[in-house]
Order: sequence, then structure tokens, then C-alpha cells
Amino acid sequence: MITHRRFASHFVSVGFACAVALACTAKVREFGTTEAGVSNSGGTGGGNADASAGSGGTGGTGGTGGVAAGGTGGVAAGGTGGVAAGGMGGGPTDAGGDSADGPAQVCTPGEDFCQGNEVRRCQDGSASTLVKQCGVTEFCDDASMGCLTQVCTPATTQCASGEQPQVCAADGSAWVNAGAACSGKEPICQNGQCLCATGEKRCDPANPDQPQECNNTNAWVNDGEPCSSAVYSGCRDSDGRCLTTSILVPWQSGGYDRVHNMTNYPAIVQNVRIDKYEATVGQFRRFVEAVVNDGWQPDNGDGTHEHLNGGNGLVNSGSAGGNESGWDTVWNSFLATTRGDWDTNLIHSNASLAPYSTWTTAVGANEDKPINTLTWYEAYAYCIWDEGFLPSEAEWEWAARGGTQGRKYPWGATDPGTDPNLAVWGCYYPAGSLGSCTTMEGAGHIADVDEGPAVAGEAHWGHVHMSGNVWEWVLDWHAGDPPYSPAVCDSCANVRPALTERVHRGGDFFFSAQDMETGAHRQFRPEWRDPYGGVRCARAP
Repeated sequence: MITHRRFASHFVSVGFACAVALACTAKVREFGTTEAGVSNSGGTGGGNADASAGSGGTGGTGGTGGVAAGGTGGVAAGGTGGVAAGGMGGGPTDAGGDSADGPAQVCTPGEDFCQGNEVRRCQDGSASTLVKQCGVTEFCDDASMGCLTQVCTPATTQCASGEQPQVCAADGSAWVNAGAACSGKEPICQNGQCLCATGEKRCDPANPDQPQECNNTNAWVNDGEPCSSAVYSGCRDSDGRCLTTSILVPWQSGGYDRVHNMTNYPAIVQNVRIDKYEATVGQFRRFVEAVVNDGWQPDNGDGTHEHLNGGNGLVNSGSAGGNESGWDTVWNSFLATTRGDWDTNLIHSNASLAPYSTWTTAVGANEDKPINTLTWYEAYAYCIWDEGFLPSEAEWEWAARGGTQGRKYPWGATDPGTDPNLAVWGCYYPAGSLGSCTTMEGAGHIADVDEGPAVAGEAHWGHVHMSGNVWEWVLDWHAGDPPYSPAVCDSCANVRPALTERVHRGGDFFFSAQDMETGAHRQFRPEWRDPYGGVRCARAP
């Protein structure tokens, strides 16, 4: 006998068993594929229907995989399984075997049904015969119980209206939607696949730290190096941007004295985030690519402390009063627009200073060194592009001093000496330099931003290289010596009127230990560039 089960509206032959005495054969097709002629096989016992012959034997085989319950036993009364009474699992309430009264009915006699690519007709409720074999380019249609021409070639793909990917069903009967319609960063359907739109950015799903950009052939390609350096906190998928690691510098009651040993010029700093590390060559390279390749430029008013004073930013401590005004688009003329010009500008024109410039014309060994040889305009524009702003002098010094701790050096009161584990200064880095910088070593005298000072040289909240390595541009114009007006600086900066020089803070790899003190500064015209100066950005808390 042949037993069928209904599978997705098809009957599927799943097994058979024949009594020895009938010596029957059957053909079984499973899922409309391979046919095999199978005949009853006898067991080691007798094959008679009574128990007199072959009694005591193990019985004939009931058909491997058949639905007759009992598994391996034959039909004799003494067999270990099979359909006769006494078999292991016979009877309608056991493991699927036929009852002694006859086979279970699994199809309606006389009914045609599709099985794979065949039209079959049910005979007695448990057996069927082939009515028609559909052709290679046909499929068996459940509705008409006939062979129809395939709508499409199985497993092929296409795009339907609305950028909807589709795949042809396994039997060729219909196109089926393959997931949702193309949208978001992959809005284009082509050959049944969703493709990205040129210029879109993301983080690689298989490597979340790797930014990617969609190229002009609508394919995702890696966009620069992974965001795996210590300077990054990860990759933001919404725009494929590497996020810079920053540290909260909290407000503390009382502030600090802007002038050492003078208590009548206090500064009060509200919560602000300041980057843990100086901006690197690798980070600045992404900025240059945005300016050159994407035409990015700051807009009027960008780069202010919008989280302060109801969105108005820092209070101007200069004579004009008011608040900081942010970027002026007149300054865009100070930003190069070609890669060649950037390469020229960021490598110092003086032959004796050029070896100390960290910028390289191609990605190289300096990617984690601080960017230097940049102007105030370039530093400010970079911080705006990186979704931050230049810190004010007061904010920078508050972080370097450790707030109300009032540290002489970022790490405390101990003079740095010649050990570069506290600060990179005086040409003592790398170890063995003995206080002498050479053009042969060049930028090798400047440490990677996450190297050089170990924990011993970090500032109170964990900032690295707040003293030494490179000076850092801040927002303020140089205000000169006191007296200052107003005397109390509460979330303030000297931002108007335009004076002549902007301020550097923090010391560098070349000069003296005195420059390592948290109150040290120097000042230059904003278009000045040298290999001693870099930048560290700040952000809203």
C-alpha cells in the first residue's frame, strides 16, 4: 500500500509496505523527483499469513521507512513488528500504523491532486496513479489540476514597481516578493537586489567599526580606515561617521583663578565635553576629504556653544559684550579646496621645520600622531566638521587644572624632568633623545596621541597630552595681561572685537618645562602655522 500526506496542498508519497504473500511492487515518487521500484523483502522467518510456518522467526521486513507501524517486523504473527496483531506499534492508536480493519484514508477517491510536477488521481483513499507528467517548463496548477506554462524561470529575480525585489517560485508558477521594497540607504532595485544610492554612508554591518560609502556604481566600499583607534568611540551608522572619544568636564562650585596667585579674576566653567586626545592626522585626513571631495564648508554661526545661555553661546568678555558669533563664512577663503593645496599647506615650507610636520600625502605611519602645522581657521573648521567647537581658554584650562584641584601640571605638582612618561617636551621623546631634536628623527619626536604619557601623565579627568606634544588652538583672542573686564568670567571667552592674535595652550615636544604648566600660553595670528601647534576639540555635554 502507498500512504500520502498533504504537503502545501500537494500529496507526497512517504513510504510503503507489502505483505510477503502478495509479492507486490510499487513505484513511489517523493516531491516529484526520483522514482524507485521497491518490492517486498522476506524476513528470516516464514512469509505465510498464519503462525505455523516460520514461527519463532523474526518475521519479514516491514519495509524500511514505511508507515506501517512497527518498523522492521514482518507480517507473521510472531514477528517483531508489522501490521498483524501482536506487532510492535500496529493499530490505529499506535505510532502511525494501519489498523487491522484496513488502511487509513488519506485522499478522496477519484480526486486529482498535484504532487510535485505531476497530476495524480486518488484510487482507494490510500493509493494514487499518475494522470499527467508536466513538462520541464510547466508546473502543476492546484486550481485547475492541469499543467500550465511557467510564469518565470525558478529562482530568477526581478524588480517590480515600487522598487520591489521579487524571486520566481520554485515551480515557476509566480513571482514572489523577496523581502521589503528597497528604501533608505538602499533605495534602488536592480536585478532583484537592493542597491545603495551614490554618496550614502553607513557602517559595515559585518564590521561595525568600518565606515562605508556608496560609490558611483551603487556598491558599498570602505571609506577610510576603521574607527578602531583609541581616539574613536565607534562608528555611527546613520552617516558612517567615526565618533571622537570625549570626556565630560563637570562644573564645580567656585571655578578657578584665571591668573595665578590673583583671586580677583575668577572663571566659572559649565559642563562641557573635551576630547580625550589631540586631533590626529587620520582624523584630519577625513576632514580634508570632506572639504575636497564633498565641497564641505562651515556655515555662518557654526561652532558655537549652543548649550549655554539659552542657545546664545559663550558670553563675550571683550569690550563689545554680547555673545560668541561662531564661524564667519568670510573665513572659508582660508580653507584650501584642492588636495594638492592641503598637502602643500600642512607640510611646513621651511626646510628645517618640514620634517616635524606630521601630515603625509598618503596614509602612512603618522595617522595616530597629532595633526600640526595648521592655522586657527583650519583648526576651528575641523572641530565644526567633527560636530564640536574650539574650547575656550577657560574650558581648556579648567580641564588641564583638574577643576578646583588647581594643578600646576595636568598630572599634579611633580616637575616633568626628562622622563617622557609625564609629558613629551624638550626633545626627550622618544626615550634616548637626550634633549636634542634632529631633522632625521623629525616627527618621530612627537608621540602618537595615545602613547607617550602613561596614566601618570594624564589630567584629572583622563585627558592625555594636555601638556606637551603639540600646542592646541583655543577659541579666544589673546586678551593680554589683566586687568580684565568683566572681572568674573562665567562661561565666557574673548571673542569680539577682533584683536590680532589667537591663543595656543599646552606646550609642545620641543620647548621648555615651563610651557608644561597649565597656565602657560602663547599667541599667534590666526593664519600662523608651525609644527608645534595642533588642536583638541570640545563638545556639548
